Amino acid sequence: MKNIFNFIDVADTFIKTFPSTYASEIDEDVLAKLNEFADLEDGWSYGEGKPIDADVIEKAKTLFKIGNYFLSDADVFPGTNGQILLVFYVDERCIEFTINEDLSVDVAVEHGIGYDFEVTYEKRNISLREAERVINKFNMTEWKSSDLFITNTMIADVKDFEAQPFQTPQITEEYPSLIWDVLPLKTDKGKQFVITS
Repeated sequence: MKNIFNFIDVADTFIKTFPSTYASEIDEDVLAKLNEFADLEDGWSYGEGKPIDADVIEKAKTLFKIGNYFLSDADVFPGTNGQILLVFYVDERCIEFTINEDLSVDVAVEHGIGYDFEVTYEKRNISLREAERVINKFNMTEWKSSDLFITNTMIADVKDFEAQPFQTPQITEEYPSLIWDVLPLKTDKGKQFVITS
């Protein structure tokens, strides 16, 4: 996996563009498949299957980009009623988004493999904002089950969050500053001033 950082100078402003954290061949495959769905004709699946509208494809791309930021493994499938099924996988769990012909979005979260699975969450006609919340919640659930999740790697005692008062040493006549002590050793001129601008 190759991460490249691009800095583009636009009217004295720098715009940073970074590839997705999970930039991979999967991204390219999913986007290529979505573009190919535009070529499906009537009867594309053994005499059944409607063509998929460009707006449905664009909404699927938008949803894929949102989900791909958090979840790396994904695939898409055309539906015979002009819809697209977008699936994100993490181990034995997956989130399935159905982008329908009328541009509504349905979601289902499943746990299991193959035909042996359980639907743990399901909702119809959600907005892209709600889809993002489902992805974030799913992502956080996965992180919480990981040994790398922050609450598993830190001490969670109230005392650990207490700020200790900063104790600045008092300036004395003997050591008013380091520059005062060091410079007289190099020169016999006594007090020296340092120009800082």
